[in-house]
Amino acid sequence: MAKQDLLNRVYATISALQSDGRKKLSVMEVSKLSGVGRATINQKHDPDWVKVREVIKGTTHSGVYAKDSSEDIKKPLKNTQEIHHRLKELEEQLALLRERASTTYNQLIDRVQYYFALASEKPAKQVEKAKLLQELTHQKNQNAILRADLKAALAESLTPAVSGIITSKIILEVPNAVSDSEAILSFLEKLDSLSSQNRSSLVTAVYIMCGLPMCGKSSWIDNHKPPTPGVSLYVCGASDTVSTRNLLVSRVRKEFSAPVHCVRFSLGLDACISRAEKQFNGAALELNISSIKVVAARFEEIQFSENFDSIILA
Repeated sequence: MAKQDLLNRVYATISALQSDGRKKLSVMEVSKLSGVGRATINQKHDPDWVKVREVIKGTTHSGVYAKDSSEDIKKPLKNTQEIHHRLKELEEQLALLRERASTTYNQLIDRVQYYFALASEKPAKQVEKAKLLQELTHQKNQNAILRADLKAALAESLTPAVSGIITSKIILEVPNAVSDSEAILSFLEKLDSLSSQNRSSLVTAVYIMCGLPMCGKSSWIDNHKPPTPGVSLYVCGASDTVSTRNLLVSRVRKEFSAPVHCVRFSLGLDACISRAEKQFNGAALELNISSIKVVAARFEEIQFSENFDSIILA
């Protein structure tokens, strides 16, 4: 037997629809408005549901059942106006949800494009960061050398009983992985900056470093003990070809009344790359390896005809 409350809901819906003048009904419509599943209404072996389907088809009037049922049938669950109003509210809510979903989708696309652009910029920023890190490291090392020299000079001046010479070091660094013209321009700018500090008269020796990057120039400068008092100037870079070295020597001799020495580092390409791999990684490693290969490709061996006062093998 069918559940009484379900039958009441179905018959109440049928009565409401007939009251509105509806002549043709369907099981689907009654099921949707009453909230009772179609499978329930379509039960073949239940006489109560068979009678319901006959009422829906119009072969039997709904009043037949209404006389036999309880008074609850006379109380319709919902009239058609309430149902239509509720459907309208649901449609408005669905439209609002669709609008919000569209806005969220567009925002998601914007964020994906932003992170994609950010990821594409990352390698370039890593290279730039590596360059800055390399420059800062060099400046830090030079600062440490100057501080050590200053400390030693102060100690020397406060101890007159100890004999010795007072020296200081200045490192003039020129980038390696640039063209000859850019390297010379950088060298001249830094030389002019040094001259503007009125230190030209204090330079007593000039050492031009010749060799590949990572060949040990910094360590040699740190450990080198100048044989004469005063300022020793060390030029690193812009010394890969005979023509650039000749220009450097000519300009240095014009600026300083001091001997100019060439320090030739013999460490080869593979050994320099191996040193770089032990000291750097990531973008910084790629930058250093590239610099080593560029200098090795264009390096021209030192000639005795070049205008050096001496050639020191390191």
